[in-house]
Amino acid sequence: MLLMILAGVWALSKLNTQFFPNFTLDIINVRVEWSGAAAEDVETAITIPLEQALRSLDDLHEMTSTSADGIAALSLEFDEGTNMDSAMEKVKENVALLRSLPDAPMH
Repeated sequence: MLLMILAGVWALSKLNTQFFPNFTLDIINVRVEWSGAAAEDVETAITIPLEQALRSLDDLHEMTSTSADGIAALSLEFDEGTNMDSAMEKVKENVALLRSLPDAPMH
């Protein structure tokens, strides 16, 4: 009986238990506001050019976008294990290269 208890204690000490698993979020959100613009104008002038500029990023798994009155929102999901610091820099570079984004709403 003592041998079984000692074996149980030894096995318990070797058990790898983790209550809170390690994980990272591999998602970058891009949000552009254009106050006063209709959703159709936001999609044409902001969302579509951003999608075209960002769809060729390395390790991009999925991209979803939403256009609403005065705002465009894109969510970029990257493959697991992607260096997110590097991915963020590439997103910033690609967004900064867009020169055709509007300054004021169309009427």
